[in-house]
Amino acid sequence: MPLEQYLEFYRVAEPLFEPKVRLIYLTMIGSAICWLILRSRKWRSFEFICVVSALFCLLDEIILSYQGHYKINVILREAGRTGTIPSQWLSLREEWTQFMFIHLLIVTAGFILILMALYFYIEGERKTSVETKNPGGHPGLNSLFHRH
Repeated sequence: MPLEQYLEFYRVAEPLFEPKVRLIYLTMIGSAICWLILRSRKWRSFEFICVVSALFCLLDEIILSYQGHYKINVILREAGRTGTIPSQWLSLREEWTQFMFIHLLIVTAGFILILMALYFYIEGERKTSVETKNPGGHPGLNSLFHRH
């Protein structure tokens, strides 16, 4: 995309997305912290470790955003206002693309970690419900007639 088109797109899109991004970040941090607080008794479980790791991915994403591509966005915003093309446009575009690729990797890792945490949570609940229904671990009549 030529710079002029990108600057026009950025000028229109940035005010729409910027407030929502902050809200999404706060929601994700709040959700992860609530999950950790509610499941703090299971702090040694894979579920807990996955959520902590996903929270670290999120915090890394935020730091990368503010230290990395948001600085580039400021330069682009100024270029859009003044209508002047930055002399280092191609290197800025390359750097911005690299930041987006790193964002993709971090966000994907965090998402996979949350899915793993959900899996470990469901498996833990399933194991707990079986032990509650069948204390002592002795098979009941139902388990004799059902294949597992």
